[in-house]
Amino acid sequence: MVSTRIETRNSAFELLRIISIFMIILYHFVLHGLINNPVFPDAFVQGSSMNRFFAWLYFPGGEVGVALFFMTTGFFCIDSKKIKIKKVVMQVVFYAWLSLLLYYVLKSAVSGFTLPYSSQEIKKYVYGSLLFPVRSGSFWFATAYILLRLFLPVYNSFLEKLNKKGYLLVLAFLFVAFMQSQFFIVVLGYTKAFFFYSIGGFIKRYVHPKELVGGGDIYNKPSLVVFLLSWVSYALLRYFGSNLQVSGIMKILFILFNSLFPCVLVPVCATSILLLFSRLNIGENKFINTVSATTFGIYLLHDSNFVRSFLWCNVVKVQELYLLKAFPLAALLVCVIIFITCSLL
Repeated sequence: MVSTRIETRNSAFELLRIISIFMIILYHFVLHGLINNPVFPDAFVQGSSMNRFFAWLYFPGGEVGVALFFMTTGFFCIDSKKIKIKKVVMQVVFYAWLSLLLYYVLKSAVSGFTLPYSSQEIKKYVYGSLLFPVRSGSFWFATAYILLRLFLPVYNSFLEKLNKKGYLLVLAFLFVAFMQSQFFIVVLGYTKAFFFYSIGGFIKRYVHPKELVGGGDIYNKPSLVVFLLSWVSYALLRYFGSNLQVSGIMKILFILFNSLFPCVLVPVCATSILLLFSRLNIGENKFINTVSATTFGIYLLHDSNFVRSFLWCNVVKVQELYLLKAFPLAALLVCVIIFITCSLL
């Protein structure tokens, strides 16, 4: 018998949203605190080999977490014919203005506070956040998500007319577009949105009724194994790639491989964990549901243009934690604290 609790978004999916945003925070910890640290540009090469490995081990969380947010949207909205963006737009506007306010507070209260942008870029971000927060580029995920929701009625009507074979052809086309978009950052976010949304919709429409409900442990173990293998493979690819010394044609080939192979690993990783949680039935948990409702706000609060560099470089000081033997645990603990703090705010 098909459970109706999944239709009402049981707490297993809400728990997955919490895990997804934690993955993204951990990814930002590594990306903005080490790899693209604007204050200490050489921070990433300063750590030990062990710490560098763990940094790459935490790195896949950003792409996998984003994929999961779009996929769960597809899982629940594949049959929707309505445009629902008011709540999302209001949150983006609120947190854009809040981030702008924090910028001016920090600028006046913290001695030597600066942003790693030119004066023209700062003006652009200020005016964009104040007047056009949705399309200013401050929150690429929110912009892509809102665009996706605007097109849902038309896109869902199109997918509804397809049979399983036709839907798979659409996924194949979107997969090729997703791979190509790795070299065109402008369209990358939008391609991700539609590709991963479509995967979630496919799972709901063609896989879920037959295999997921009541599947039990026999289905959960393979999904968990695939998830772990794909995640670790991604981390190892980045780790060994960052240490590989090649030149000429081999360097070009490696850059292509290093850019495109994750396009396979990320969908596999995200799909496997979505399948895993789709088979869980943990009942309705009000605490999990309440925390889950804050995840979008957590993303908007901790990753705005006006907050991220100050947070990771001046408050957390990732570049200093990276030199400690306890870095792997310290990174997890810091991200838990950031999650809790932003959730409470």
